[in-house]
Amino acid sequence: MTSRGLVTLLLVARSRACQRVSVRGLGGVAALVGGGVASLVGGVSADASSVNALVTEADQLYEEMKYEEIYTLLSCFKGLKSDDILWRLGRATFERAKAAATEEERRQLFREALDHVEAALAINTENFAVHKWMSILIDYVYAAEGTKARISKSYVVKEHMILQKLCGD
Repeated sequence: MTSRGLVTLLLVARSRACQRVSVRGLGGVAALVGGGVASLVGGVSADASSVNALVTEADQLYEEMKYEEIYTLLSCFKGLKSDDILWRLGRATFERAKAAATEEERRQLFREALDHVEAALAINTENFAVHKWMSILIDYVYAAEGTKARISKSYVVKEHMILQKLCGD
């Protein structure tokens, strides 16, 4: 599939359902979103223009406060190992956590969001947005564990806030 075709399919990827199925001839696992191939994952990397199109789509959905759609869209692409995709997936998961019905679900989603952003940090330590969301999510995750846990992580939060400024925002 050409990168142009992939970009076109990315823009069609606004959907509530994502399935992963094997597709012969594409060299990996394709995520089917809304009936069309939306991404190549499973060891296949997308080019920068494809990731940029996906990021643009996710940012537009964020402005529209469509957090569930962002989560569904980006979850299909987390296998691409892009820091820009992963921190946005963490941000969408954070927003879902804030709207969670139970405290247990909220904690679980905050932890999942932190896991996504930690994965982004492992890919790129110089992305300011990754450090911003690391500081936010560490605070939320450990606040749920109690005051002592939150205070113990306050220095890590501060480090990420400093790194955010150093990386530029």
